[in-house]
Amino acid sequence: MPYKNVHYIKLMLELLDDPRFIKECNDSQKLDYILWLCMAGLTQNNSPNDPKWFKTRFNLNKETAEIEVNIRFLKTLFPKMFFQRYKNKDVIKFSNFKKLHNPIGKSQGTPREILGSSQNIIEYNRIIIEYNRIKYSNKAHFTSSDYKRFYKACKNLFIKASKNTSLILECVGWVSKQGYTDWTLETCFKKWDDFILQRGSESYRKLKDKYDVK
Repeated sequence: MPYKNVHYIKLMLELLDDPRFIKECNDSQKLDYILWLCMAGLTQNNSPNDPKWFKTRFNLNKETAEIEVNIRFLKTLFPKMFFQRYKNKDVIKFSNFKKLHNPIGKSQGTPREILGSSQNIIEYNRIIIEYNRIKYSNKAHFTSSDYKRFYKACKNLFIKASKNTSLILECVGWVSKQGYTDWTLETCFKKWDDFILQRGSESYRKLKDKYDVK
């Protein structure tokens, strides 16, 4: 299932080492703080500052007065949690909301989950592995941002090649022999038309075995 429009909160690991959270908050306050973080995600950072509503919303087994005390204590302890008037209502907000939640309404997830079917991903991986073998002798260590670029390039190449992976692998081998400076899979996409033209020539057929495409 693609991770599209998933709303989540990031529970920063630093919170678990924060003396304020560990030593100064009791169990009730720790739970309330995490629930308020969740509510920020559900309300686009405009949670009702209403202890009675909060108690009912999460079916909490404690008095409304205790929740109210917790709110004021947490606000003092964590300055990024604050009160504000919004549309004539009192709300609770987090000033670091954008860092704690994914952009609402935008697709989120790994590039392989966003860009296509599982079968397409298998073919994309074949292309990336071949690229790595030819250019880096299987020694490259790609970052997550590299993979995102590679998957986008593979998707574009798939469209160009009508999902013919063998033809794409052949193109990767051809591009590797052209002497381009720091070529990538994006280069293969940009030079696709040149590759197709060369592929029909006699000189290409004579050199094909040297492209070493498995």
